[in-house]
Amino acid sequence: MNGHINRNDADGTVLTSSPTQILTSPEDILKTDIIREEICIRNLGPVREVKIGDIKPFTVFIGESAGGKSALMKAIALFRWLFKRLNFRTYLQASRITKSPFRLGMDKHLEYAGLSEFVANNTSIQYSVYFDGVSQPFVIQYRDKKLDTRGDIPVGGISYSKLSYITETRGFLPFLLKSKGRRPAFEAHFEEMVEDFERACATREALDVDFLDVRFSAESTPFGWKHRVSNLDGAQYQIDFTHSSSGIQNTVPILLLASYFANDLDLTGSFNRALLSTVSDLGKLTEFRPISDTDTLSKRIFFHVEEPELGLFPNAQCDLLNRLIVLGSGEDRNPIRFMMTTHSPYILNHLNLLIKAHDTNNTEFTNGARLDFDKIAAYHVTDGGIDDLKMADNRLIDTNALSDAINVIYNRYEELT
Repeated sequence: MNGHINRNDADGTVLTSSPTQILTSPEDILKTDIIREEICIRNLGPVREVKIGDIKPFTVFIGESAGGKSALMKAIALFRWLFKRLNFRTYLQASRITKSPFRLGMDKHLEYAGLSEFVANNTSIQYSVYFDGVSQPFVIQYRDKKLDTRGDIPVGGISYSKLSYITETRGFLPFLLKSKGRRPAFEAHFEEMVEDFERACATREALDVDFLDVRFSAESTPFGWKHRVSNLDGAQYQIDFTHSSSGIQNTVPILLLASYFANDLDLTGSFNRALLSTVSDLGKLTEFRPISDTDTLSKRIFFHVEEPELGLFPNAQCDLLNRLIVLGSGEDRNPIRFMMTTHSPYILNHLNLLIKAHDTNNTEFTNGARLDFDKIAAYHVTDGGIDDLKMADNRLIDTNALSDAINVIYNRYEELT
């Protein structure tokens, strides 16, 4: 049986209605899983028209600055977040809580995501989620400045997600953490990154970054948190996080958060706390009839990173990628789906080594990391659209888009001799 999400009112606020049938037993629920996500975007800032029919677990966007890479990734992250909220609402509805706790218009969502200035009258975004064994997808659509939904989220396919968006401004994080008094306002992605970073520090306290030969540590003192960086053996130096190199300041937030999400994040506990808080706030505790044990829900972590290469030497860029992939794919860890934007030819070329490591079952040169060609996507964002860089026949990523500049320099050098 499906939970139904109703249409929207004039200002784009998502509304809700009761499911046509309340499930009374977990045995009534037919389990299903998400098999793919699809997104179509038109006229969003520099993006004229983009369609991705299957958003892969590891997706990379490359392209010129201001070409639309971040706009694409922010739009995908936003609609994943909307889908997360609608999953939560479907669970509540099927558990006899028919009053919606969510009343926030799409204008605010776009503002929080840093996309409001990109939206025009003819902007449209359609995000579709396909479920195994279900003929029609569940669709969230933004068009004519209104948000709408179509189809159903199957109750047996309800999932709970954690979304993280690591911005290119993360290098400011050490200074923000050290600041006293009122903090300046940032877009929601940055604010949530700060909150997650503080939770990660309280949980993990230390992070070794072997490819930079440093250890990051966080210590709670009577005067607040102290964030320090030292070399791995601790004998040579120990400095404040704000005095570390730009590469360290940009890398630590990525790795600390990925480590925290993979090893420590309790998605079931987070979902249960959100349920209890919401139902209590609505005054509906006596009416609440959970449809299933939340342990059985599908869990998904989405990790979006802008320009992971910032401040890093080429070898370190590849080492960072290796570390992230290992963190996100361990059997005893929470799996992570990665999406990133980059200008780096080294990252793009390293993807081919990771694919080869998977195909040959040899990770000698990738520190245990590997990528399945069928679970990766790489796109060149150009002229308002995207070019697929995967070459299926050769099981390679076409790296020419970021190699042409090097060839031009070499050719000009030859012309001058």
